[in-house]
Amino acid sequence: MATPTYTQGNSLSKDAWLRLSRNKAAMAALAFLVLMVLACFVLPLFPCIANPNTTDLNNIAAPCSWAHPFGTDQLGRDLLARVLYGGRISLLVGLVATTVALVIGLIYGLVSGYVGGRTDALMMRTVDVLFALPFIVLVIVFSLSIEESSRQLTAAIVELTGWRREAVAPILGLVRSSSPSARWAG
Repeated sequence: MATPTYTQGNSLSKDAWLRLSRNKAAMAALAFLVLMVLACFVLPLFPCIANPNTTDLNNIAAPCSWAHPFGTDQLGRDLLARVLYGGRISLLVGLVATTVALVIGLIYGLVSGYVGGRTDALMMRTVDVLFALPFIVLVIVFSLSIEESSRQLTAAIVELTGWRREAVAPILGLVRSSSPSARWAG
């Protein structure tokens, strides 16, 4: 009798990458995104990109040219430099907001899954209430309840409400599957 031959399977991440790499539109979009991120972080380091806050009163509202590929604004500032610096800040804000939401969701899910029982039920019902409220309602309530000086804090709080489903459910399932007492409880 011949011995069976085994083939090694792919991991989930490798399988996902193989499916993604077969999709030409997805690969083009990925290449575009990588180029934009690199442009925002690398191009401002070159001396050919002007300071985004330097005004040139001789080039007010100038059209596109070799010196100013995106033109200039009403104060003579180079729009390409302003777009690149603004893109850098936007990408960093998104990265920080995602990281903070991940950490909060991870801690919330770990506490909920580890403690279990009534605490878990209460924490999950709180999350369910947050899911039931439309996101725009949260934005309006937060923006009306604070002073003008705290608008950025409100934006951060509202952004942090996005952690709910993405982080709590996987952690809760992981903790419950690895805890002997949780397996007995069902």
